[in-house]
Amino acid sequence: MTIVEQQNKDRLPISQFVLSLLALLFTLIAAVGFFAGGSVFNQYLELDGQTTELFYSLGSFSILLSVIHGYSLLTALKKVPISPPSNRRKLSPFNRATAAFLLLIVFCLLQLLPDVQRLCAAFYPFLTPLAVVIPAWWFVEFGKRNLPAVSARKISAALSLGTSYTMLFILLLEIIFVAFILAATLIYLSSQPSVQQMMKSFSFPADLTQIETSFVERYLRTTFQKPLFVLGIFLVLGLVIPLIEESIKPIALWSLQKRTLKPTDGFILGLYFGAAFALVESTLAISQTDPQMWVESITLRAAASLIHITCSGLVGYGYAATMKSQKKAAIHRPFLTAIVIHGLWNSLALLSSANLIMTTLNITQPLAPIYDILIPSAFAIEWIAILYLLSQMNKRLRHNSLRLSHNETIDTGVHTNDVE
Repeated sequence: MTIVEQQNKDRLPISQFVLSLLALLFTLIAAVGFFAGGSVFNQYLELDGQTTELFYSLGSFSILLSVIHGYSLLTALKKVPISPPSNRRKLSPFNRATAAFLLLIVFCLLQLLPDVQRLCAAFYPFLTPLAVVIPAWWFVEFGKRNLPAVSARKISAALSLGTSYTMLFILLLEIIFVAFILAATLIYLSSQPSVQQMMKSFSFPADLTQIETSFVERYLRTTFQKPLFVLGIFLVLGLVIPLIEESIKPIALWSLQKRTLKPTDGFILGLYFGAAFALVESTLAISQTDPQMWVESITLRAAASLIHITCSGLVGYGYAATMKSQKKAAIHRPFLTAIVIHGLWNSLALLSSANLIMTTLNITQPLAPIYDILIPSAFAIEWIAILYLLSQMNKRLRHNSLRLSHNETIDTGVHTNDVE
């Protein structure tokens, strides 16, 4: 091996080490800041109870991220081989995840008892990250069960990058795009006679906190009654946001294009990238909800985690298949499938909140009562279909791995394993 080849080989673990170290330092500082803000400086900041719980929840989440980044940092420069098969009987990762998932379900069911909920409510901010991790862990293990193992270094890198730099990049792109769309919408609305008349009767006060809420509601009511505006919302949530998120979540896989990355590896690493994204999104969402809605929020975010994990697994599979075959067409089908799945889920979520938005804005055209049955049913059907799709992908990749292993045995007479 030449010096240049050795440098190329070492570049990725060194980059992982540096990026994980920076992320670790940031999350540790964030953890200290959030816990200090919620306890030591609570009386000086005059925080209410809900804000204090938010600080504790974000502090606990920062600790969890620190563990992820620290693990990635430790494995970055340490060669961790895939363990050979052992004759010792031990609980598989999937079974361990299943046991943890069942315990979480039992815990959530106990929260339906008022006395138990009052007793546990104070611990919700600290339990939220764990309650988000367990379902995501189970979905990942369900998707990769009995598939060839991927090295700990790659898995830790996927989790570390997915919860930090990838997430920040996605948020930045979404903010830029939404700001652009919002500006274009305001320009369009300002050209409408009804909106122009409304704006003429309004003047901004010196103190922006004194803006009349009635005017804001009237403006939003007029805006939401524009069919073009409603169509734009569905296009953004049902097409643009899924397009941005699904294309970016496992994009770090392209750094492995000069190495051997099988479609199965891309699928598994895609699952971890999706789990990382779901972990951040779900924890931030649940941390801002009322404690009375904690169990419901955990359930809804667990369902959404399956969407992110499965879609990223599909795109990761497509990326790896494209690298292996050098044919761009290999990405089309899994990528489009991921966009459709994610877009449909977002559209159903928007429809489910339509009545609340219309009631808040006093719009007298609520959805028919039948939608209260149809929308949850559509959610359930899509969720079951996605879980089935994840199972079928696992079955297909397992079959392909066994076939390739059999062919290698015939050709060489021995089994070969990919070890970094």
